[in-house]
Amino acid sequence: MRGFALSSIDLRILNVFVDVVEHDGFSAAAEAKGISLSAVTRDISALETRLGLKLCRRGRGGFGITPDGDAVYRATRRFMEDVHSFEERLQSTRASVPHPIEIGIIDNIIANPHCPIIPALRRFRYGARPYSLRIGVHPVRAIDFLVRDRKLDIGFTNLRTPLASLAYQLAFIEKHALFVSRHCPDFDKVMAWRPGTASSPLPYVARSFPTDEFARFESSMPLRATAYGDSLEGVLTAVAAGLGTGILPLHAAAPFADLVALPYPEEGLSVDFHVVTRKDIPPKGAVAELARNFAAVGRDTSQIAQVKCAPARFD
Repeated sequence: MRGFALSSIDLRILNVFVDVVEHDGFSAAAEAKGISLSAVTRDISALETRLGLKLCRRGRGGFGITPDGDAVYRATRRFMEDVHSFEERLQSTRASVPHPIEIGIIDNIIANPHCPIIPALRRFRYGARPYSLRIGVHPVRAIDFLVRDRKLDIGFTNLRTPLASLAYQLAFIEKHALFVSRHCPDFDKVMAWRPGTASSPLPYVARSFPTDEFARFESSMPLRATAYGDSLEGVLTAVAAGLGTGILPLHAAAPFADLVALPYPEEGLSVDFHVVTRKDIPPKGAVAELARNFAAVGRDTSQIAQVKCAPARFD
């Protein structure tokens, strides 16, 4: 490799490369970072040209990294940790300036009556040091990576990414069901549908962020995607407008009198929400205390009450 002098542009592109490796592909990394696939492709091509190395393989065999790419990835991760250590040493010299605890949540989570965030914050004690909090809403696919990259201290997610540097604690369980609106043009057909019949597939509002539970359900049902939602709000909007059936949390569907819950699957769907932190946080620090509060309050409210919604009726 030619002589290499690091620049701010290189740092940004190296971060993109790390995301590509850890998301196992260009498309997933682009979605998590909220940028276009073409931008990710240009960045990786520029990095390969800059280093004079082939880093990734793409083709019919799927995505993979080359031995040189693996070496660059490992070196970049070590470099990022060194940068973090430097930032921590620098922060220690500014002890009089409180560092805000960064919390990341996903859309509509607060509307769930079993979400522990608000009651946990009420009982959290700041101690002698006047910590401040900064709470932001982020795409569900990005939460784990923002925590890993130290842009968030605590995250809430229902889509776990198995990253070795992260720790997960169960926060609460969210109950879901398959709903259809009375305004759906196929409402009568949907209501008459039965498992095992030869009828046509159900119109369905698909999610671009399916959890494992949703993916298993979708693979077991004859569904025809009629719309897509990039967030819970998007899915709820499409289902309420009658564009198709869709999986919704019971609490989110409850205010909509025209939504009817279908008994498929019979036991409903349960989605686990986790509190995610880095494993290297001080166990007696404010971040660890707050994360434990979130999980503890979640356990206290783990018995999920049934939310009233218009039930499906079958003869």
